[in-house]
Amino acid sequence: MPQSAYLPARSAQDALDRALTHCHHARAILRAQQNNPHLRKQGHQTAPCRGAITLSVDLQKAFDLLPRALLDQALQAAEISAELRWAILQIHRHAQMQFKVGQHQTTVTTENGIRQGCGLSPTLWSLFTGLVLSELLSQLGKEDVTAYADDWLFQWFINQVSDLDSAIDKISFVLTTLARFGMKISVDKTVILVSVKGTKAAGALKRHVRHVPGKGHFLCIPVGAEHVLLPIVKQHTYLGLQLSYTAPEQLSLKHRFRQSWTTFNRLLPALKSSSLTQQQKLRVWHSCAYAALMYGLDCTGLPLGGAEKLLQHVAKQLRVILKSPVHLSRESSIDLLARLGYITPSQDLATRIRSRVEKCQQGHMQSLQPTRVHSRWNLLLAHADSLKQEPTSVDISQPSYKVATAVLPAMAPADLPDREHASEPETAELLQAQAQADMFKTMLNNSAASGAGPQSLGTAAMQAPAPSTPMDTAQRDGKRGTVEDESSKGNGSGKGPNKWPRREHEKGSHGRSGNGWGNHGNWGDHWGPQSREPSEVRDLCLMMSRLVLRHEDAQSIARTETGFVMFCQTQGLLSSLPDLMKANDVWKKAKEEMPNTLTMPLRVALLLQFLEIWHSRMGMIDKSEDSIANAKEMLILNADNKVPYLQYNAQEKKMEIKPDREPMELEEVMECLKDLKGLIILPMTVIRFHATRRLSQDLKGEILPMVLEIGLRTREADQAWQMFTRLCHSGACRAMAMSLRADKMGRSALATNLQKMTESMSDP
Repeated sequence: MPQSAYLPARSAQDALDRALTHCHHARAILRAQQNNPHLRKQGHQTAPCRGAITLSVDLQKAFDLLPRALLDQALQAAEISAELRWAILQIHRHAQMQFKVGQHQTTVTTENGIRQGCGLSPTLWSLFTGLVLSELLSQLGKEDVTAYADDWLFQWFINQVSDLDSAIDKISFVLTTLARFGMKISVDKTVILVSVKGTKAAGALKRHVRHVPGKGHFLCIPVGAEHVLLPIVKQHTYLGLQLSYTAPEQLSLKHRFRQSWTTFNRLLPALKSSSLTQQQKLRVWHSCAYAALMYGLDCTGLPLGGAEKLLQHVAKQLRVILKSPVHLSRESSIDLLARLGYITPSQDLATRIRSRVEKCQQGHMQSLQPTRVHSRWNLLLAHADSLKQEPTSVDISQPSYKVATAVLPAMAPADLPDREHASEPETAELLQAQAQADMFKTMLNNSAASGAGPQSLGTAAMQAPAPSTPMDTAQRDGKRGTVEDESSKGNGSGKGPNKWPRREHEKGSHGRSGNGWGNHGNWGDHWGPQSREPSEVRDLCLMMSRLVLRHEDAQSIARTETGFVMFCQTQGLLSSLPDLMKANDVWKKAKEEMPNTLTMPLRVALLLQFLEIWHSRMGMIDKSEDSIANAKEMLILNADNKVPYLQYNAQEKKMEIKPDREPMELEEVMECLKDLKGLIILPMTVIRFHATRRLSQDLKGEILPMVLEIGLRTREADQAWQMFTRLCHSGACRAMAMSLRADKMGRSALATNLQKMTESMSDP
């Protein structure tokens, strides 16, 4: 039963956990609904209508209006014995209220309610709550309802337009049910928090919203033949904390600051009194003002910068008590707390969080709270660890990789990078990216393609004998193939070998007649042989060529900071290209069949498959003596069973171990690949990953270059760039029959040819 009051081992924190978990998850959903050109380029799509809604019900005189007949039903439902039930009802039936004014007095017999102040009343209210909840749960889920004494909270998630309409119907059902059980609802104090985003969200919400001039917006709820207007608010005080779909941590911290100062100002005369010793003043302050400050923060955690603000708040109050202003004492806040024997409030909060959460996880609340609350507990534990390690630079509202992995352990990937100082992506983005990765892996496993899958291929590759001729990636220019098949040739209007555009009169007009580009005439009309002198055309071509070459040089410089080049062998057992072709076909087929479901870009899918195979093969190296011997022969491992860096010996024309670079441990390589699998699925990490030629079964040449480009805008991209940099020239690359290096400054083959043609056209 989701009633957190008047029951053993339950507290207001249990109700706050449920309420704040909803707000936290809803905020992640709403952030995932945001879109921008970068995310759209990554394939991110938003739903037409997603969000959340909260109903906070304020009951007037709930204890006084409890119907006695329903109290009897609640006692029967709890299987209370007839004798005890009769005694309880008799106590309440004979309860009277006496009023006396001067010499006049009268006695009124009570017909409803339970006696406040009676030790039995909390238990009776809990039994009545159970009776009401049994009716509410006939149409609501247990996760939708949170009750603490007479404070009722109802929360729902909106995933489509129909969910919003359904939530309105459920709110109507709640109000009707509470009224039927004799409860009187304060319409002015009962509030609605609602936030939905999407292309259809505004229109769906507008049907239920009414604007009252001077009062704001109200949600129109049909109750019977009437309509009730409930005020819509952006934040709401619930059990001493602030509920919001934007920043509940920041708002709650500010609210606790206000409550602490209110308590402190009420105590100020006593705290300034000379009749109390300094130790007594500190005890009073700690029991009242400090307790008011810390209440509920073990449920919210601290936002970014909250630890510093908390420390400043505590130090300011202590300086008033001690009459020790900082401009006179020159004593820092940390030194002040140390002198008084106090730990910092952030460290105290970390201890409180861990103590409370561990108690909940070990007690019966583990089975009573929803799964999302369990995930929130893990988030708080990770936040507590961060508070102890870095008490001035943590943010509970922006979970790091370590925190976000703890949010949903059942869904969080095992290969998500566990880095405390990683960037802070939204939880919804993490879950959405991992869900897409898992879905694509399932598609690959279920595909009907013949042959071994990536795992079995990696195992077989590591156990296979080493190739007789070691991989040579030095002389690549003569191996890349120069003949393109017909399927890879362009049509003269796009990318590919045939890149010269057709004339406009050959393709037809692209605009409407009369205006726009279509009325500018054909290209042939302007650039025909008779329109310009040959010298002018040549000068124009030369200027355009020089401009293009300057752009090529600028892009080449930029690519050195973001780009990598893989030289993959097209033949052999270790070649990963067949698996990439399979992943390419599976992705295209899935995109055609369910374009709205698969949002992972092709470049991410291919690179994820590449890293999966790489990680699998590296994991098989130390499984047997034979695989270790093969790895040493292929220079994947050195004599010390470490992964060396390699260089090409031009004289002997073979690869050799680079002596001036410290080799990596095999576990380091495995950890690096594991982290990369979690990083690349995040938005704006992988900007480009493709082969320089079309992937097909009959690839020409022995080597196929592949281009990889990492983004610049996120910390995840920076981490991925550093990891790929560590893997450049590593012997681990030979497990994939490829070599990896950072992109270099220099012009491409096409730009080089353009330069030669430009020079030939120029005057000597």
